Amino acid sequence: MTPDRAPTIDELRAGLGSEARTLAALESALSALRHSAEFTSPDTEGIWGKVEASRVRVRRPEFHQVYEDNVRVVHAFIRRRVGAAAADDLTAETFSRAYQNFDRWEDRGVPIRAWLLRIAYHQVVGESRKTRPVPVAEPDRHLPPVENHEAGLQRRLEADAAMTALTSLPASHRTVLELRHLHEMSVPETATVLGLSEDATRALTYRAMQGLRKAYARRAAG
Repeated sequence: MTPDRAPTIDELRAGLGSEARTLAALESALSALRHSAEFTSPDTEGIWGKVEASRVRVRRPEFHQVYEDNVRVVHAFIRRRVGAAAADDLTAETFSRAYQNFDRWEDRGVPIRAWLLRIAYHQVVGESRKTRPVPVAEPDRHLPPVENHEAGLQRRLEADAAMTALTSLPASHRTVLELRHLHEMSVPETATVLGLSEDATRALTYRAMQGLRKAYARRAAG
């Protein structure tokens, strides 16, 4: 299409269809991640015990509520990046570091979940320098049961294709899509987690969506 003419109806439909397929693919992949997290609940009492056994004793009871409200999200975020074996220890280390800096969060007014995930993100980056990182989703994917077998099979195929497309993306692209669309974080909150400017976060989100669109198209065509 040349710049001096308007797009045809077919071209407009193709463009809208491509965007719709990208968003549908992302939703399928994130749905699989949500249900996978539900089937892999962490040992919250055991992790809290590791937090209490850390170098700083937890003496502020309100922090335990912060832990209870956020531990499953933080654990799932870490587990998808380092695997189940290291997830408990890194989650405990995340909350240990969060407690040591609890006053700093209160003073700055950053949303608590974004602040915790920023700490977790740094833990994951440090771990990935020592070991080979695992994909954003491990093989044990779970989808809710459906009554219609054919519909369930189709949804499984679409979710698998979407998950494969998502896991093929660079780690930074997977992370920004997860934060923006799974955790439904705003651009400022996502920027806080990743340590980026808001403009850089918007640009990264755009590149990630473009990458997902191409990866899903390749997977669906195969």
